[in-house]
Amino acid sequence: PQRTIREDAARKYNYWRMSDGKLTRLPNSDKIIAVQQARSQSGIYAVRKYDDLVRFYMENGQVKTERMFTYSLSDDERVRTFYEDETGRFWLGTNKRLMFYDTVSATLLPVDGVQGLVLSITSDKQGRVYAITEGRKMFRIALNGKVQTFTLREDFSRLTHSQTGDVWLTIFYQFLYHSLSHILL
Repeated sequence: PQRTIREDAARKYNYWRMSDGKLTRLPNSDKIIAVQQARSQSGIYAVRKYDDLVRFYMENGQVKTERMFTYSLSDDERVRTFYEDETGRFWLGTNKRLMFYDTVSATLLPVDGVQGLVLSITSDKQGRVYAITEGRKMFRIALNGKVQTFTLREDFSRLTHSQTGDVWLTIFYQFLYHSLSHILL
């Protein structure tokens, strides 16, 4: 089984891959902002500082890197989180907005109506994408691109989904919510 470990050394993050009891440092991992298990391919995806999304994978016992795409943001905008949905589309959340990578035009496009610091992104079993932002906002993006906005009663920090596609929300990892039903942990 593959595991990725993040270490915090002198405020730099380094990512390591554990396999068969051996640890291998991922190349240039001090430039990585976020990682996620790849859905459409083997390995993990990583957003590197300021300019690209890459895939790390194993080939013949070696860690390999494949650039998926590059992007350009304004000087004061940074990627905070990202997500690959079930169709293989990439969603990037920045400190200002939510965007998706359009494979046809090979460009990063903003999602109209989703503004602010994006904290987390996920999707449900119908393929709708969800994003939460600071200020107690949750957005649901339908397959046709229509955006619905919800005002939340709590400051949620993370979205995730189960294998059945149910969307779960957490508040600083102390409480867990499912369909806005409160579960105390």
